[in-house]
Amino acid sequence: MGIKGLLKTFDNSVKFWKANPLLTKIEPFKDLYKKDRSFDKHESSTMLWFIAICYDQSSDNTLRNIPTEERLILMGNDLYEDEEFYNRNKLKLEPYIEAYLALCETPAMKALRLWNNKMLERAKFINDTKYTLENAKELDVIMVNTPKLFNDYQRILKDLSEEEDIDSVRGGGEQSLKDKRQI
Repeated sequence: MGIKGLLKTFDNSVKFWKANPLLTKIEPFKDLYKKDRSFDKHESSTMLWFIAICYDQSSDNTLRNIPTEERLILMGNDLYEDEEFYNRNKLKLEPYIEAYLALCETPAMKALRLWNNKMLERAKFINDTKYTLENAKELDVIMVNTPKLFNDYQRILKDLSEEEDIDSVRGGGEQSLKDKRQI
């Protein structure tokens, strides 16, 4: 089982607002929906699919393991035929990205997203740094810390798994107080 996010589907052939009607009631999405004059709210729908696919880390998003920067290019290309779509529209998108993340991320999911971003930066730094006599000691220290960082990452994943276990009940039943960790 994976972490469940805000959306129940990531099918961008369906209008975002039809798949997620409740978001038309929540700001700033409500305002975006009202202001969209395009046919069938196509512009705002496409923009929110872009945000959801690029930022949602739930198990329903099959692209969640692709680094965000790559997803931004991939989805810009796919939805707008413009791999620079995000860079050209960053200021317009940011409030909706922040609001989307605030709605769909638990504290553990946010920690995991931030952790992933830093670990990717770290891996790139290690990969791009040539091993020399001048920096060998520093690189060794960085590499020795890798198992500790990986263990911390595993702890965050475990927290996410526990959140999911608390939030999900098979068969549609109710959780017991023990399941909810209230006793």
